[in-house]
Amino acid sequence: RPDSALAVLRQARDGLVGAGLPYDAAMVSLEMALLCATHGRLDQLKGLVAQMHPIFDAIGLAPEALAALTFFRQAVEADTVTVASIQQAITMLRGKKSGEQVRAGTRPPREPSD
Repeated sequence: RPDSALAVLRQARDGLVGAGLPYDAAMVSLEMALLCATHGRLDQLKGLVAQMHPIFDAIGLAPEALAALTFFRQAVEADTVTVASIQQAITMLRGKKSGEQVRAGTRPPREPSD
């Protein structure tokens, strides 16, 4: 089942990239990474991380978020990545979308004042 799930997620990610939705493509990429790590597919995880780099660059993350994702990539390359670290990256990226800075130099919209 992991192979079919990865195939579906890969198709979704590629469609999101094609539609110009890099944030959503990045989230799907992290879900793919989680699936690979959960099933011990480290070789696939390393290949996936290489594909993720341009997607995350397209988001234009703030420096601290980009640093966290760079740390994640280095952990994958050094075979020290854990499921927990991938879940942390997913949580961090979700937090960026839900109101914190997603792009460097941007701020969340302000509430109108009465």
